[in-house]
Amino acid sequence: MRFLIISAIVFFSSSLFAQNQFLTKEVNLLNKNNDKIAIITKGTKVKVLKKYQDKSLVEIKGWSYEDEPNDEIFFKYGVTVTLATRNENSPKRKIYQTKEDDYEEIWIENSIQGFIMNKELTKNFKDIWNEESAFASQRCSGCHEIPAPNSHFAGEFPSLINSMAEQAGLSPKEEKTLVNYFQKKNIYGKE
Repeated sequence: MRFLIISAIVFFSSSLFAQNQFLTKEVNLLNKNNDKIAIITKGTKVKVLKKYQDKSLVEIKGWSYEDEPNDEIFFKYGVTVTLATRNENSPKRKIYQTKEDDYEEIWIENSIQGFIMNKELTKNFKDIWNEESAFASQRCSGCHEIPAPNSHFAGEFPSLINSMAEQAGLSPKEEKTLVNYFQKKNIYGKE
């Protein structure tokens, strides 16, 4: 009985200290053997489950297509803001629920857990975007004002930026960077 009470206290207190933080760059999510199980995009909010000396056990929770459940994890069903891309080494995910969107696509709410280095985490979402903000200013302001992240739905940014990529002289990597920047600012910008 004493063991059960102590275990419950430890579990409860560790869940009390779980906190949300953001990734300062794109990082690999690792299992306990340091094998890559997913790639997490910059600015993604993760739940820190346990901190160790130099790394943390984190959880990424989001939505995946039912037909492609082992690939991307998105911010919300129907909104394709990529949080993480799983690979073949990914552990079994925890499934919470399913929903159908307006286009009759079935989505699965799920999460995966793994390890990342503590230096790749921050509580301050706003300070991680200085480079992207300067880059957006440089490339966008030559033709128009920089769009406010909340001026469009998050899911509109890929096609919006793609339509201007050639004129702005964006490489595919730069285009992906700007899409991630505007989408993450849109969904987490108030935090």
